[in-house]
Amino acid sequence: MALSLGLVALAGCGGSSNSTPPPPSITSFAASPAAIEAGSSATLTAVFVNGTGTITPGNIAVTSGTPITVSPTATTTYTLTVTPSSGDAVTATTTVTVSAVPAIITSFVAAPPTIETGTSSSLTAVFSGGTGVISPGNISVTSGTAVSVSPTTMTTYTLTVTPAAGTPVTATVTVNVDPAPAIASFVANPTTIEAGSSTSLTAVFSGGSGVINPGNITVVSGIPAQITPTTTTTTTTTTTYTLTVTPPIGAAITQSVTVTVDPIPTITSFVASPTNIATGSSSNLTAVFTGGTGVITPGNLSVTSGVAVSVSPTATTTYILTVTPPVGAITVTQTAIVTVGPAPVITSFGATPTSITAGQSANLTGVFSNGTGVITPGNLTASSGTPVTVSPTTTTTYTLTVTSNTGTPVTATATATVTVTAVPA
Repeated sequence: MALSLGLVALAGCGGSSNSTPPPPSITSFAASPAAIEAGSSATLTAVFVNGTGTITPGNIAVTSGTPITVSPTATTTYTLTVTPSSGDAVTATTTVTVSAVPAIITSFVAAPPTIETGTSSSLTAVFSGGTGVISPGNISVTSGTAVSVSPTTMTTYTLTVTPAAGTPVTATVTVNVDPAPAIASFVANPTTIEAGSSTSLTAVFSGGSGVINPGNITVVSGIPAQITPTTTTTTTTTTTYTLTVTPPIGAAITQSVTVTVDPIPTITSFVASPTNIATGSSSNLTAVFTGGTGVITPGNLSVTSGVAVSVSPTATTTYILTVTPPVGAITVTQTAIVTVGPAPVITSFGATPTSITAGQSANLTGVFSNGTGVITPGNLTASSGTPVTVSPTTTTTYTLTVTSNTGTPVTATATATVTVTAVPA
C-alpha cells in the first residue's frame, strides 16, 4: 500500500485565531484475498479519518472500516483517495491479482491400483492452472509425470492443485495393498516310500493360491495332499515336488521337497544245492534278489544276494527267504526245500577165515545200508551181505567205506584183518 499525503498549512505564532481542520490520514487499505480466480470476488477495506473516501476505478464511495466487494476480470490496482473538507487529499493503493485460468484436475490414477506388499504403484496426475501436491507424503508433482509410492497398507492419496489465486481443487485415488505370498513350510511325510505307496505333502502358506507340481495339484494351506509317485519297481528313484504360491498380483514364490521311492523287493531265485543230503552233510542256499535285505528262516540267517550260505539240517527242512524293503510294508518270500536222507550205517564187516596160508583166499563180507560200499586196498566194490574174495600175500587190514548216495558225501568205515602165514616146508 502506498500513501501520499498533501501538505497541511500550519498556523504560525501570532497568526489568525481561526483553527485549521486536521489533515486526512489513511491507516490501512487492503484487498482480501489479494489474488482471485477470474469470476471470483475480493473485498477492499479502507481505514481512514478526516475525509471522504473514494476508490477508483469505479469511483466507489467507501466508509472507513466497511468492506466493499469488487470482481475484477483482470489484475487491477485500486486507489483509495481520502479528501478533506479543505486542504489536500491523501491516497493509498492495493492490487487484486486475477488468475485467468482456474485450477482443473483432468485425471488422477494409480497404476496398478492394487499392489503386493513391498512393491510400488505409480500415481499420475493430469491437471492445469496450479501447482500439484500429493499427500500423504507431501509429494510435489508435475502434470502428466508419474511418481512412485510403496504403501504397506491400503492408502488413499489426495492430489491438491493450488492455483495462483482462487480455490484449490482436489482428487483422490486409493492404492490397495495385498500381503506378499509367504511359505512357512512344505514337507513330505514320509520322505521315503516304497514303489506303489503314497506320501503326504503338506504346505503351510499365505498370500496366494497353492499348486503342487508335477500333478498340478491344488492345495489348501495346512491340508495334506496324498500323492503316489510313478516309478519303476527295480531301482530307487527320486521325485522333486514344487509348491508354487501365486498371489492375486505380483510374483509367485516356490519351495520344493524331494520324495525318494524305493523299489518293491523282488526275488529272482532261491535254490538249495544239493537239494538232497545225508544227515550230517551240508547244502548251500543261494538267493538272488533286489530291493531289500534278505533273511532265511529257520535260523534267521542274514543273506546277501548271490552269496551262498551253508546249512546242515538234521531233517528235511523248508527254508523261507524273506526280502524286506528299507521302507514300506510290502515284503516278498520264496522257499527252498532241503531233503535229508539217513547217514550210511555199517552193521558188520568181517573176514572168513581170518587166517589163511599164503596162496589161499578169504571172503570179506560187509553188512551195511544207506550208501555204496568200497573195500580197500583193491578198491573193491561191495554189496551189503555179499562176500568179496581176496587173496592177500601178506597179512592185510581191509577197510570198508560206505558213502552216502545224496548230497555232500558222508561215509562210514569198518576194518577187517586177514592174517597170512607162510607155506610150511
